[in-house]
Amino acid sequence: MRDTICALATPPGQSALAVIRVSGPEALSIKSQIFIPKLGPQKHFVATRGDVLDLDDALCTSFPENKSFTGEPSFELSLHGSPVIIKRVLESLQAFGVRGAKPGEFSLRAFLSGKIDLCEAEAICDLIHARSEQAAQAALRNLKGGLSDYLEPTRIALIDALCEIEARLDFPDEDLGTLPCQALADKIQGCLDKLQKLLRSAQLGKRLIEGARVVLLGLPNAGKSTLLNALLGEEKALVHDTPGTTRDVIEANWVLNGMPLVLVDIAGIRDDVSLDPVERLGIEKAKRELDKADLILWLEEPGQEKLEMPRLVAPVIKVATKGDLYPDSQGLSAKTGQGLPKLKQQITQILLGDQFDFGEVMLTKIRQKEEVSKAHECLLEAKEALLRGEPDEVLAFELRSAGNALDRLLGKSLNEEVLDLIFSRFCIGK
Repeated sequence: MRDTICALATPPGQSALAVIRVSGPEALSIKSQIFIPKLGPQKHFVATRGDVLDLDDALCTSFPENKSFTGEPSFELSLHGSPVIIKRVLESLQAFGVRGAKPGEFSLRAFLSGKIDLCEAEAICDLIHARSEQAAQAALRNLKGGLSDYLEPTRIALIDALCEIEARLDFPDEDLGTLPCQALADKIQGCLDKLQKLLRSAQLGKRLIEGARVVLLGLPNAGKSTLLNALLGEEKALVHDTPGTTRDVIEANWVLNGMPLVLVDIAGIRDDVSLDPVERLGIEKAKRELDKADLILWLEEPGQEKLEMPRLVAPVIKVATKGDLYPDSQGLSAKTGQGLPKLKQQITQILLGDQFDFGEVMLTKIRQKEEVSKAHECLLEAKEALLRGEPDEVLAFELRSAGNALDRLLGKSLNEEVLDLIFSRFCIGK
């Protein structure tokens, strides 16, 4: 039987309130020893006022087995947010044999008890770290089972197809009729279509959760820091007429049309033997940022020498800057706002495309994309094997491999190391 765990579920530090969670087989027994309700016996699911030892006047909510987030007996204490009180309560719990929880251990227990599947568990992490309303909505859809519900008909269709084939393999002497090849091919194609639609969402889903990196590139004094400040609407980066003001990488979070972005201001890139060592180091860091970019804004001041760069992997938007100083250039002016709406439209077009829909179920993790890709690949092989008339054993192998990939995606077949890796990314208390 598992041990009982506890954790501070709210951020550490001084605050008005702090929540401590306790879960495990001995949770309710321990609660009765540390919490005394003021107005009679406590009922499950009801926040009840009482005394926590001699430390605080607090609220406690208890949950019986199979009715809590983890599926275990659990309770939560809503305390005053004094670090002293928090420390004393956690120490008291540990004196009763309660162990401090590891990151993600509450969610792991919810998964192991069948309260959530693996996609829903990952959605909890996405929701906690969401940096825009649309990102939070996408995570909430998956938390409510959106991805699992989307994939379940495909899993059922795969099981049905596999049953058709394996029945004939296992009972060759029975008169089961010929394999309905066309109906089977149609069923496989339907699964392929659903998985392909899901794969198209992977890039948008990843960018929604992690944020797309937009790097501002240009020669010194091309206007990168000024543009960064204009897009953010605040003075984030130092701006000065002296070339080479930006020496380090400056990152800033920004939300554009629901898409969380990371704007990256880098050192102006130039090749000059007289550069001091600090600026040279800044330029080296700047070049490394280009390899990590999802989009590059290439800034050039009219009449300025052209920047020569190696071929860039990320898409590039060329931006003529300082339009207020060069009216004939029709360039962008970060100072007056000229050209900013058009630039935002271009960024949206490249990062989101024409047919983006925040309301769709999305893949948000590399692991999810890999498993869906594997299932799609195996289904393609199965369809080809069926059309070529290959032995039923080949078709069954590919269908089973596709099903295994979906099972791994949902957490129906995973080893302990994979689980540890996934849940280690969670915060403590969740």
